[in-house]
Amino acid sequence: MVQSIRDVMTADPTRVPESMSIVQVAEIMRDRDIGDVIVTDGSNVVGIATDRDLVVRGIAAGNG
Repeated sequence: MVQSIRDVMTADPTRVPESMSIVQVAEIMRDRDIGDVIVTDGSNVVGIATDRDLVVRGIAAGNG
């Protein structure tokens, strides 16, 4: 049987404002045991940030 995306998606995803710091987002991910967040600018979705983004593009790039 073929599963639909609904069967495997994360319900009620966490949203964070784009102004939030990398450290704050990492703490949210840790506390909620999640690996990604939806990034918003007010009510508009502007992107997705993953735990990999935080490590590779943030901390490892010297932006943490």
